[in-house]
Amino acid sequence: MLVSSLESFEGFHEGWVRRQEKLLPRLLSAESEEQQKSVIEQVLCDYQQFLEEKARLANADVFLLFSAPWLSAYERALLWIGDYKASLIVRLLEGSVEGLTGE
Repeated sequence: MLVSSLESFEGFHEGWVRRQEKLLPRLLSAESEEQQKSVIEQVLCDYQQFLEEKARLANADVFLLFSAPWLSAYERALLWIGDYKASLIVRLLEGSVEGLTGE
């Protein structure tokens, strides 16, 4: 199940990025405020779907969200350079969740 969850999210993420790339030029070329609002609503809807998919993946295996295997090596390097540390999140969770076990 874990592999299928990851593969499903990787496919979703790929499509999501493509949709975002198509929406940006539409937003930049929108001639009226109504057109802008329409594109912004689509972007927000896409982000809502993205967060829902991430939540599904987290329910399957939360550590996949920290390792982000769907990102390229370059994107993971940028996270590392930007001082993103998954271990910090784990330490924060340990301090805020009672009864946390090794499982």
